[in-house]
Amino acid sequence: MANNEINEKKTSEKRRVDCPNEINEAFYEGFRRMDFDLFFTIMYKLRADNNCFPKFEAKIPFDEIKKIIGGDEKERPWRTNEEFNRKLPQICKKILSSGIVPVHDRQGSGAICLYTECVANQAKEYVKVRINPNSVKYFKNNLFAEKILYTPIDLNRFVKIKGRYAKTIYRLLLQYRTSDKPYLLTYDLFRRILDVPETYKYINILQKVINPAIEEILSVDERIKNLRCITLRASGPKSAITGFEFIFDWCPGHGKDVIRTQESHDEPDIEENEDDESDMFSVPEELPFS
Repeated sequence: MANNEINEKKTSEKRRVDCPNEINEAFYEGFRRMDFDLFFTIMYKLRADNNCFPKFEAKIPFDEIKKIIGGDEKERPWRTNEEFNRKLPQICKKILSSGIVPVHDRQGSGAICLYTECVANQAKEYVKVRINPNSVKYFKNNLFAEKILYTPIDLNRFVKIKGRYAKTIYRLLLQYRTSDKPYLLTYDLFRRILDVPETYKYINILQKVINPAIEEILSVDERIKNLRCITLRASGPKSAITGFEFIFDWCPGHGKDVIRTQESHDEPDIEENEDDESDMFSVPEELPFS
């Protein structure tokens, strides 16, 4: 994967997380804004702090976490220091149980836990993280040498995104920003990777997941232009939805990247017309689900 220089504003410290794709594509059930922010802040600190090796552990002060994920005081996901201290232990438990990366190799398939410990010490005000020795390769500085594909995530931009759906879609857009092949997911997998509630129907997904995410991503990252979503449908009288196609211009000068979610790797039997925006940011007259 090609490395890209991040054109960050001089008003803030540059913070880049080279996130292995296996971690970027993993499922984070029940994660909310602050959960994601702390998860990737921990990864950023572990990757930036070489002192965590060979002990495979690090202690991150509360104040440093607040500095990274706090941003504008009015936009913080916590109102008081007491609320921050109360939330952190719960988030650490969630990170410990959700930090599981699927692994596929010649010997078979399985999963690796990223951490063996993730606790918030409220008395001393730091988060202690211990890396699973089997997952150390994901935290080394030279991922290229480990033959690990990764996605560069600008942490400053990432923490500005409030919506949990927007955070996941944003990370996937970054991962496939320079790919010349579509990114395919089944419809069920799309719902799962975004942790969409089972009660959400198609109209809810458009109104509460896709449309708000697109609007927020465009407002946060100026490198993503003309982001839009097209609903894909199978051929037939019922026109069942097979997925969603995200199209955008990656600037500067990478052309169009596509994240496409559909039911199979086969192209749907539809006519593609970039000028037809009937399915973009709108609810069709007839919904396939009721």
